[in-house]
Amino acid sequence: MFWPEILSEKKRSMDAVHDFGASGLIGSNRVTHVRLNIFPDGGVSRLRIFGTV
Repeated sequence: MFWPEILSEKKRSMDAVHDFGASGLIGSNRVTHVRLNIFPDGGVSRLRIFGTV
């Protein structure tokens, strides 16, 4: 299955809040599902995704 990229790949730091506004999105298509890939696998404590119906 093809998953289009909606955020570009960037290096993140530990113990920090990463806020991605609408300006960081690639394209303007609607999405119904979100897939989170983490490399190397270190885990995620929280993932919050907000949107409108």
